[in-house]
Parts: sequence; C-alpha cells; structure tokens
Amino acid sequence: MSIPVWAVAVAGAHAACAPAVPANGQTVTCTGTTTTGFVAPAGVTGLTVNIQLDAAITGSSQTGGTAPNLAFSNVRVNDSSIVNNAGAISITAAKNRDNFGVNLYGSGVTLNNTGTITGAATAIGNTQRLYGVYTSADGVPAGTEFDDVRVVNGGAIAVSQAGNGRAIGIYAGEDIDELTIVNNGTISATRAATATVTTQSVAGVDSDDDVDSVTLRNTGKISASGANTRAVNGRASSFTVINSGTIENLSTAAGSAAIATYAANVVQPYNTSITNTATGVINGDIRNTDVDQQTAASTVVNRRNGQLTNDGAINGNLFFGQGNQTIANNGKISGNITFLDVGQAGLVPGSVNAITLGTDSVIGGNITARGLGSNSLILTNVAGGAGNGGGGDDDDDDDDDDVVAAAPAAAATGNGHGRLTSNVAGFSSLTVTSGIWTLAAGSTQTFSQGAAVNGGTLYVDSTLNAATTVGEDGTLGGNGRINGRVTNFGVVMPGSDVTPYGTLTINGAYRQDDDARLAVNARADGTSARLQVNGTAALAGELQLVAAAGTYTPGTRYTVLNATGGFNNSRFDIVTSVGLPTLLAPTATTEGNTIVLTLQQQSFGLVAQTPNQRAVARGLDVLLAGNTPALTFIDNQSNRAVAGILDRAAGQGYASVADPQFRAGRAFTDALMARAYSGVFESGATGFTLPPATYAADLPNRGPVPEPRFVEASRGYGVWATGYGQTGDVSASPTTSARSETIGGFAAGIDMHPGAGTFLGVAAGYGSVDVSLSQTGERAHTDNAQVGLYGGVSSGPLYATATVGYANVDGRLNRSLGGLQALQPGGARGKLTGDQFLSAGEAGYRYLYARDASITPFVGFQVSSFSQDRVVEGGGLFALNVAAKDFLSARSQIGARIEHFAEIGGHPVTFAIKGAYVHDFADVDRTIQSNFALVPAVPFAVQGRRLDRDRALVGAAVGATFAPGWTGFLSYDAEVATTDTIQAGRAGARYSF
Repeated sequence: MSIPVWAVAVAGAHAACAPAVPANGQTVTCTGTTTTGFVAPAGVTGLTVNIQLDAAITGSSQTGGTAPNLAFSNVRVNDSSIVNNAGAISITAAKNRDNFGVNLYGSGVTLNNTGTITGAATAIGNTQRLYGVYTSADGVPAGTEFDDVRVVNGGAIAVSQAGNGRAIGIYAGEDIDELTIVNNGTISATRAATATVTTQSVAGVDSDDDVDSVTLRNTGKISASGANTRAVNGRASSFTVINSGTIENLSTAAGSAAIATYAANVVQPYNTSITNTATGVINGDIRNTDVDQQTAASTVVNRRNGQLTNDGAINGNLFFGQGNQTIANNGKISGNITFLDVGQAGLVPGSVNAITLGTDSVIGGNITARGLGSNSLILTNVAGGAGNGGGGDDDDDDDDDDVVAAAPAAAATGNGHGRLTSNVAGFSSLTVTSGIWTLAAGSTQTFSQGAAVNGGTLYVDSTLNAATTVGEDGTLGGNGRINGRVTNFGVVMPGSDVTPYGTLTINGAYRQDDDARLAVNARADGTSARLQVNGTAALAGELQLVAAAGTYTPGTRYTVLNATGGFNNSRFDIVTSVGLPTLLAPTATTEGNTIVLTLQQQSFGLVAQTPNQRAVARGLDVLLAGNTPALTFIDNQSNRAVAGILDRAAGQGYASVADPQFRAGRAFTDALMARAYSGVFESGATGFTLPPATYAADLPNRGPVPEPRFVEASRGYGVWATGYGQTGDVSASPTTSARSETIGGFAAGIDMHPGAGTFLGVAAGYGSVDVSLSQTGERAHTDNAQVGLYGGVSSGPLYATATVGYANVDGRLNRSLGGLQALQPGGARGKLTGDQFLSAGEAGYRYLYARDASITPFVGFQVSSFSQDRVVEGGGLFALNVAAKDFLSARSQIGARIEHFAEIGGHPVTFAIKGAYVHDFADVDRTIQSNFALVPAVPFAVQGRRLDRDRALVGAAVGATFAPGWTGFLSYDAEVATTDTIQAGRAGARYSF
C-alpha cells in the first residue's frame, strides 16, 4: 500500500479531527482514534480532510434519523471537498437504519482512499444498511443533483451483512448526475449464510435508478459472495464498466452475479457498457435486463440496452433482456449467451441484438434467443469495440485527467482462425466478414434469414440451417451439412484445413455464378473432396482442382460433384488446377449426375523455354505417349528440371563438335603454314658452278662455247616435328549450353627447296578433340588422322605460302541423360565419324626496316569442311538417330608480323609477334536434324552454339639455332571473340641436311 505525501507531511499534528468546526476551504486533519468521526457542518464547503496513516475512525457524531443528512456517517463532507484517507474508517456497531463509512454529500466531491473502509452488520436478523462509501442528494431541496462525484480507491473497502439488511461497498443513491469510480485496490461485499432474507442489496458497487451515470474503471479486484449478491449492481441510466482487473462473484446461489444491471419503472433510457480488456477477468454471470433476475419478457417499456466488448476472460453466463445488445468478443466467455428478445408490437420496435466474434473468441456454451427480434451473428478476424451509448447523458464537463487509471491493454489482433462450438438458435442472420471460421462438428446453428460469407472463410463442420450466400470475397467449406440452398458468388471448397478431403453436403439447390469457383482438394492417390448436392445444381464459372504434394499420374480420376437433381444442361466454363505439375491438367466430364475430373497429359512444349527445348518436346510428346511410368516420372519434376531434361534429351552435343573439329584441323594446318613461312626465307639449294668448256683451235667447226653451268650439291632438305595443344571456352546462350574444348596433337614433315625461292613439303599428324557441355552433361572425343602438303614461293621480300590436307575423324559422344537415369540407366552413346578437307594460304611482303628487324603485312585464308556422318545411338528409350551434315568454315585473315633477329651466345635467335583480324564468310549456323530412334517419323532440329564470325588473333613466337643444322621454335596464339576464347601453344624442332 502506497502512502501519499499529505499523510506523511502532517502526521501526528492533531488529536482526533481538527478543527472540529472548520470554515470553508480549510484543511481538517484526523489522527489517532476517534469514535465520533468528522461531519462537516451544513453549508461548509471546499474542505480537505486528511485522515492520517495512524488514524482510526470507528463511530459517528450523528444521532440518527432516516435521511442521509441525519443518518450515521463516520465521515461526511459537502460540496467541492476532498477526503484523503490513509487510515482506517470502520463501522463497528451498526445502528438502524443507515450507516455510512464516508458520505460524499455534494457536487465536486472526491474520495482518495489508500487506507481501509470497513463495515459489518453482525446481528442475526438485523435490517441495518451499511455503505462503505455513499453519495445521495436526499435531504436537499427538490431538484438538486450531485455532479462530479469521484471515488479513487487504492486501499480496501469491505462490507459484510450477517442479517437481512444491505451491505454495499460504494453506492450512488438519489439524484446523482455522475459518479466516477477508479479502483486500483479491493472492494468486497459479503452476505453471510445466517441471512434469512436475501432481497436487500449486497454488492461491491451499486446504484439507484435516479442516477444518470456511473463510470467504473477497475484494475484491482471487486468481489461479492453469498446468496443474491453482486460484485457490481445497479439501475443507473448509464452504467459503464471498464475492467482490466478482476470482478468476481463465485456464488452459485440464485440471483448472484459478477455484474447485474437492470432498468426500473422510471421512464428514461437505460444502457450498460462493459469493456473487459485483455487483462480483465470477470468470474461470474453478467446480466443486463429490464428487471432484476428477469426470466421472461417483462412489461417494462423502457428497456435496458447494452454493449459488451471482451478481450479478456468472462467465466460465466451472459443474460440479456428485451433491449438492444451489441457484443464484440475476442476473448473467452465460458458459459451461455441468452437473449429474451421480443418482436415489434405496434409502434414499439422489437429487439435488435448483434454478436461479433473475433477469431480469438472462445465461447463455452450455447447462443440462444427467442427468435422474435432481429438477432445477428457476425464472425470476423477482430471484433471491434461495441462503444458506449444509449443511456443517460454524461454531464461531466471535465476531462478526467486527474483520475488515475491503468494503461489500456493492447488491442486484440486475432489469430486468424476461430472456432464456434456453440449451438445457435433464435438468430436471424449469420455474416462472416474476415478470418477463418469453423462451425464445429456436433453443433447446430439456425438462422431464419440466412447466412452470408462476405469475406474470410467459413468451414461448416456442423449442421447449418440457413440459406447460404457466398460473396465475391468469401469462401465456404467444411465437412458438415447445410440445410438450405447455397448461392456461390465466391469460392466453395468442400473439406477443411484439418480434414481437406471430406464431403460438404447441401440439402437444397446449388447455384454457381459466372465469376465464382468450386475448388476441390485432391491427393495423388485419387482421393478428393466432394460437394454433394441433394437437389439441382446450376453450374457456371470455374472448377478448380487443388492438388496436395505428391506424385501424380496421367489418367487419375476424381469424383468431385454429385447432384441428385442433375445439372439442368449447365456446365463449368473453365477447369483449372493449383499445385499440379505443369504437364498435367484436369478435364471435366459429366457422367450421369456426377462430375469427374481426369488428369490429362500435356505437351512438353508447355515447359520449353528455348528453340531446342521446343523442338525436342515435339518428339517426346510422341515418344512417351501412353508410357505412364515414364510420364509420371518426368511430369512430377519441377518445370526447371523438366526443361533441363529436354536439353539433355535433345543431343545438343552432336551440333557442338563441328567447330572444335575445325579448330583441330586448323591446328594441323597452322603447323604446316608456320613451317612454310620459315621455309620460303631459308637458304635455297646449294652447289657449285662449272666453267664453260674450251675446245682446240683446230676444231673451228664446233659450236659456240657453252655458258657456265650450276651444279646442285644439296636441295636444302629438312625434317621437323611439332606438338600442339589448345584450350577453349565457349559461353552459353539462351538456347545452348556452355562448353569447354581441349585439343592436342602432333605433326611431322619433310621438306626441301626444289629451286631458288621455292619450298615444298609433306606432313602427317594426329589430333585429339575433347568437348564437354556443362549444362547437358554431354562428352565427346574424336581421334583425327591428318596428312597434308605445304609449300611456298618467294621473290625478294614477296612471298606466298599454302597448304592442303585431309583428316579422318573417328570418335564417340556420351550423353549422361541426367534426370533420366531411372528410365535409361547409363545414358546414351553414339559413334562420331567424318572427313575433313583442309586448306590455308597466305601472301605477304617482308619489309626489313632495320638491319635486324622486319615487319610483314599479310593476308590469308583458311577454308575447311567437315562432313559429319550419320549417328545411330545404341538401344534405349531416348536413343537418337542423328542425320549426316556437312559444315564449312571459310575464314579470311588480314594482319602483320614483326620480327627481330638477334644472336645470343653465338646462336641466331628470332623473336616475332603477330596480330590479325579474322572473319568467317561461311554459314556459322550449327544445326542438326535428329529423331528418337523409336519414333523416326518425328524429326526435330537441334542448334549448337553459333560462334561469332569476327574475332581477333594475336600471337608470339621465338625460334633459335641451337646446334649445327638444328633449330627449335615455340609459339603462343590466342583467338578472342564475344562468344568464345581460344588459347593455343606449339613447340617443335627441325633438322636440316
């Protein structure tokens, strides 16, 4: 218990209460123990009465009477006064008839209690009235009302009655305009079992009917116990309860309640507003009726209306009379909710009741009305507050800023899924606006004017007696029974989130609008939800199959709708699916009074994204038609995985070996052309000159003397050998796979100089090609046997070189068929064979711009063909036949070499660099024709990577004479294009003799 500052500041200053006869506006301080208390003189206002921590007031100075001004008050103050109690105020010897712990006798009066206020009537059979805190305008001139009376309790107020009289903790009596109660402590009222009559009020808080407004804010505890007791009771025109603490009455005796408000015969509006926040607990029944303990329709014309908002816990029943009630619940109500509604009588309207339940709601009992008024049930995600209104006006002009109250509890947010287990009877309508709601199995709900699912989802697992309309934004499902027609403008989806494959039964007609949908949950094994219509069905709009995770098979059938009255020649406009593989689609057929969905295989072209994929898809459609195991295996993979299968099944590798073969051929001819270029600038044939023959003078008739004659001693022969290697990377395109290439080989030749400025040689070689496609998992290898002739001529700085050759190709291509191993273990393999014809030429001018350096501009060509033979793969479902195809490469070069001649350690050395622009004039398309071996009548075209026609060629080389007759050479070349990059190296030696 906190001790206010004023209680400490003046503690012990006076004995009893002083001054005993104060003037207006003075401060009265009570200390010690007094049996006479303090009663402000008539007409003395504006007092501040401080009852100290050590003070005890146990009696009254008044001598008795029947009016509040004459009855027994321990403490009484007049207008604009404040009572601050930190001590103990007690009624220890109750007198007849009224006994008041604190009597707030005027307007603008406030009690701040941090101490105790108690009262006990202990005599058996007594009729005494005990009030812990009391306010009433009785005894003042007629027409006077007390306004702005406040009680702020942080201590304890407790009253008890052992006899047959009253015991009330806080009471608002006659002619009170407004009483505000803020309770952070405890307020309790007890009726002992010794009472023989229980009609007198025993309550924690109570009010008379001649009270305009009572506002109670509770964060503490208010309780009552005993027969016909109430924690909160009253007849005020407007009674507002805001509870974040506990309001409790655990008595099960007749008439007992946690909160009971009712009307009286005084003609005025009556209203009760109860807000139970998320931290609030109300243990016991709540009654808001026209007369106390009402059990049937009453004759009271002015009915009591009410609003109840509950985000906390109400452990009890709710009972309402003939007034209009609005209930918004996001919390727990453990008992029944009952309405004594009435219909319109002449000009007097009937009851209008509305219950809004949020998805956090828990209703433990049934919801029942008489069915005479207009009663509606609204199911939503979060029930909004019911507000306050309908009672007397609140005349308080203050803003209540000085009233201490607990911070409001956090607003309810809803868990998204509500469950109603209550039986509902006597209601007009059901409306679902948001959230997911289940009407629980075993319950029955009846709505005379129908049900509407305007938003959210309603699962009917119960028996719903209502003509039901599903709005555009609503979904209706469940496994229960609807007795009444169903009109669907939104979604009907039999089954529920808990039991998705059940049957929703409609005992009535079913009509589906053009924009509506019937959605049916289904499993791979053929199990599905079902709509059973015991009547006629008028169909339109969409039928949708909602597939669960699983492995689906073409041809699977689902019975999704039965209408005993038939379909009146109607049908669904479209059939769709959710969750099915792209390659399966449901089709609907009508079989008598039943609608059946069958899964039909779709074209592989639906998942194809590239020309290659679309091409092979046509072949697969025919190849796998009727092959249910294979289709099931492929269909249930992701679209991306199936697209990859299409790529791997297409055999793109067969369209990807031509360019590596051209490169292998050029690697061989490059070696020959390099030798030819060196050869034309080497020393030519060597020998000696014979002088002319002379004849004797005596032979005058002989012919002329011949010219001197050159006799060749050597034609400049040489043998050479070289090894070479290349690596290359080709980028992917949207259509084709990236690939890597490796080429290796060797060549050897013999050459000679037939005459001055001429050069001729012959060579042979071997080259290997390895190609790997990263996205399709294909691997190709070829072996190449190569032969060629080469030569050149020169005249001074001018030269020309050329070579021609032939290569025989023999190899294999392995397709891993990744993703299809289950259908064709080991993949597929084909034999690659073919022929290559090779040619190259170059002409240039070797200009010596220094004694030891030259620059050589040149032009050249490289023309090759590759005839790829027909391929027939080995047996297997996805084996291919690949048509033969001729490919051509016709490249031109224009560039220059720069050479530098030096002598290092007595050995001549040549350094060279070159650069060239290369353009291919031939068709660079790499397309082949294939077909699956099992369906030769369905060919398809497959594209390989199309390489750029234009590219840059750069290189560097070094050559040296390292022994008499022996030279060695080493070179590096690179080709760079936007589609690919190739790097090549070559090394070799030559021996001249």
